Amino acid sequence: MKSIIWKMNKKIILLIPILFIATGCSDVFQLSPSEKVKSYGENYEIIGNEKEELLQDVSETIFEHGDRSNSQAQEHHIPALDVRETFSVPEGRYQITGNITGNVYIHDDKGVLVYHNIVGSPYGVPAITLDIKDTYTITVDGFDQVAVIPIETQIQTELTAGIWEVGMDIEAGDYIITGPHGGIGYVQILDTNDEAKVYEVFGGDFSSSNSHIQLKEGQIIRIIGISTVYFRAE
Repeated sequence: MKSIIWKMNKKIILLIPILFIATGCSDVFQLSPSEKVKSYGENYEIIGNEKEELLQDVSETIFEHGDRSNSQAQEHHIPALDVRETFSVPEGRYQITGNITGNVYIHDDKGVLVYHNIVGSPYGVPAITLDIKDTYTITVDGFDQVAVIPIETQIQTELTAGIWEVGMDIEAGDYIITGPHGGIGYVQILDTNDEAKVYEVFGGDFSSSNSHIQLKEGQIIRIIGISTVYFRAE
């Protein structure tokens, strides 16, 4: 799986022609957007091979309901991390943070990747939030310290990096999704009965994404590479 930083850099490069056109500099370069970029422009939905690459590591266990009561969940702290470390925590809903910057990998009992993101300042998201099954393992590296803290479930319209369920974390419905200024990442909408969809989300001075999406009960939302995604009901 390619690193998220590489994917972000690649997408920034793709956006350069659009920014020049938007600021009146297109005459200098005499460039027009590629068909790939044009397809993003419609609803910022990613298709084709890039979509397949982004979805190649998706464990089917993310569709299994975890223990949202957090009856067994416990805080877990690693105060000094010198090397890569793998550990488990009791089942529950957790938020994972780290200092300063490092990788967090979640794998299922078959070794299939559930989720990966870079966490911590200045290159990663502040935290990730997701269900941790008792069969999952958490692998971290690059941090000075890591905290895994139980977190309560609530319906909201601002979802941070992590894994969320429609009907439990956000209501079903039609939304426009946007990102914070300077942020760039991906929203993946996964469905056991329908084809997955992937949207690029970014915010900036010259161009920002505004994707129209429909969320259905039971769908899973996986947010990668961006700190927060704002869901505005249509």
